[in-house]
Amino acid sequence: MPKIVLLVDDNIDWIQIWKRDLNKHGIEVLSAGTTKKAKEIFKENPNMISLVALDGDLDGGGNTRELAKELRSEFPWLAIVAISGNTDSQKELIEAGCNFCSPQKWEVSEYLIKLLK
Repeated sequence: MPKIVLLVDDNIDWIQIWKRDLNKHGIEVLSAGTTKKAKEIFKENPNMISLVALDGDLDGGGNTRELAKELRSEFPWLAIVAISGNTDSQKELIEAGCNFCSPQKWEVSEYLIKLLK
């Protein structure tokens, strides 16, 4: 089964950095700039995506937490990671169902590579 990650971030520069880093390790990347688009992509590929990485501050943060809750409820096996520099948001993201929350975006690609190898 291919290793496919869904990146949910509205910063195209970070998406491009993650894609480059993950593709080097044979990890395919799908991306969404909104939580709404992320839901659409996930519904089209529910059994193909092995991990979702969320910008914890996307759409004001609330929609990100709701997406994490929905994904965790429907797909308990799914790995979900989030990025947020706000410690309160980090706690809320973990409570919403994220497995891991990083304060730094650059750490995430390293974490995903280790997790998916």
